[in-house]
Amino acid sequence: MSHILLDITDSQITLTSGSTVIASPGAALASSDGRLVFGHGVLEELKRRPLETRTDFWSQLSTVSLTSEFAGARHSADLVYEHLKFIFNEAEREMGEITHLSVIAPSSLSQAQLELLLGIMNALGKTPASILDRALLHQHATGKAGVHLDLQWRQLIVTKVNLDQGQLTVGKSTSMPGLGYLDLLEQCLEYCADMCVEQTRFDPRRSAEAEQNLFNAIPGAFETLKHAEEAALSVNGYEFKIARSGLTFIGTQVMKAVESAPGVLSVDGLLANLPGIRFDYAADLQSLTNASDHILSTRGTDAPLSRISSTNAPSQEVDVSESPELRESTHRPDASDEPTLHSTVPTHILINSQAYSITNQSPESQAFGLIAGPDRVYVSDAFRNRVNVLSTQSSHEQLHAGCRLYRDDGFEALLIRVES
Repeated sequence: MSHILLDITDSQITLTSGSTVIASPGAALASSDGRLVFGHGVLEELKRRPLETRTDFWSQLSTVSLTSEFAGARHSADLVYEHLKFIFNEAEREMGEITHLSVIAPSSLSQAQLELLLGIMNALGKTPASILDRALLHQHATGKAGVHLDLQWRQLIVTKVNLDQGQLTVGKSTSMPGLGYLDLLEQCLEYCADMCVEQTRFDPRRSAEAEQNLFNAIPGAFETLKHAEEAALSVNGYEFKIARSGLTFIGTQVMKAVESAPGVLSVDGLLANLPGIRFDYAADLQSLTNASDHILSTRGTDAPLSRISSTNAPSQEVDVSESPELRESTHRPDASDEPTLHSTVPTHILINSQAYSITNQSPESQAFGLIAGPDRVYVSDAFRNRVNVLSTQSSHEQLHAGCRLYRDDGFEALLIRVES
């Protein structure tokens, strides 16, 4: 029998049963009438109403009094209670009665916090049947030793999972502040705002409303950039484009934190969407459900209610190199992954879906000041103050296939390579 899974990180709380998923960010809004508001709409108010929103109550779960009044809550435990109450009410409208509930707890959740969480759930009449360590569950889906990454609001949780004589066991867990989801979103916002200024002369950071609109658009852009090199954004009527290559620095920061990590690197869903992330495995909902069923099937019904941090590895390991959950561009690189210069030198300029030769110096390429050298394409000196190069990998001196050009009269073009 499959359990209903309550998956907890401070960035998102998810309740799943089969194909039904109830997700709610770990954020709360104190409304003007004194009520607590939860759900995805809260994130759309973070920039507009920063003093009326909180994103720290799950990571700081305790009964220590809040430093300031927040919609009648005495402490973070009150906020967690109300958040879980909201999630359970939403779930019961779609799923019916919640039974056979299992909690997936992050390795960073202390024993004292876990015990407090169980007390809160008991008060809500939702005592779980089991508690699974989040890193163990994700790594079990691979069947191999390695490291699991959880992305929380203000920190990255790095947890080692060992494999010894067929037994997977959670090892050391390390918190890395400054690499959380909100931290990374803020850096993305800065890049996107710079691109907006560069292309439209409008700076969305000048007003809370425009900044919030840009902030709201970034997760959707991540989805687009999973399958495309560029994404179009619109903020307060100003339209501009961002390049995937311009955001890979986000993933690079995360990868530097685990560059020497041994074994299989598994990540959660939030991380898997970030540009520049290189990983071995990202489990989908079905994989996690199967892993939880397998782990719980080995435990007796009278087993004590404590965090499960060790289990038998699955008898058949997952071939992560062939995993359907793995994006083609997100494997961890080796030396053979580095592209050669020749493979990125553009041969044509694409304007309104029509390709024109650069090497043959077509009038269209000359109108952007493009010059084809023996091993590079560049912009002539006369056009460098007229043509904008949208790429972190390209410059006026060295253009690569995939970068976009913007001319000061409003015309734009994409550089491509056509193999003969």
